[in-house]
Amino acid sequence: MNIWEALLLGVVDAVDTMCVGASDGILEPNMKKRKMLILALVFGGMQFLTPVIGYFVGYAFKDYIIKYIPFIAAGILGILGVKSIVEAILDAVKDKKEAKEREEKIAKGETVEEVAEKHKVLSAGDIALQGIATSIDSLTLGFLYVDKEISIALTTFAIVGIVTFILSFICTVLGKQVGKILNKYAPYIAGTVFVVMAIKFLIEGIQAL
Repeated sequence: MNIWEALLLGVVDAVDTMCVGASDGILEPNMKKRKMLILALVFGGMQFLTPVIGYFVGYAFKDYIIKYIPFIAAGILGILGVKSIVEAILDAVKDKKEAKEREEKIAKGETVEEVAEKHKVLSAGDIALQGIATSIDSLTLGFLYVDKEISIALTTFAIVGIVTFILSFICTVLGKQVGKILNKYAPYIAGTVFVVMAIKFLIEGIQAL
């Protein structure tokens, strides 16, 4: 991968943290900038650390999987892409169903409880759990680079971490302004990019046979 592909990977890999950051900004509207920075640092740090772990685990088996790396990469990215799109579709169906049920109750004259805007204060534990949850998928991305020099792999993972930090911080600050848009469209965009990248790796693998 070149620098532009690494940046693109960083953006699409940061989608989950962007959505979570925006949600955190909504749930804790009075969050201080310092806390937003810490939140973004945790997200960015975990998005750097998990692929590093995946890289060294894969590197230990490099001699056995070197020929299959393009296909492994295609499989990983394909799964991540399909997962992102399917989850977005299921969430959209769920939201539509809940909205329809609400409208039917109103039409029948039933009392419908208004959804109160929930405010909470994120604890250090909440932030840590979010960091882990949003970076689990990135563990497998380390396998994409087991055929590369360590310096190249670490540089790429650093780019992913930095991009995640920046985008997560921006989305946490903006909160409500970007939350709905991100939750609605970002998973589809990220999923599509992952699938396209998977097809690219698959073609490269077939050509190398």
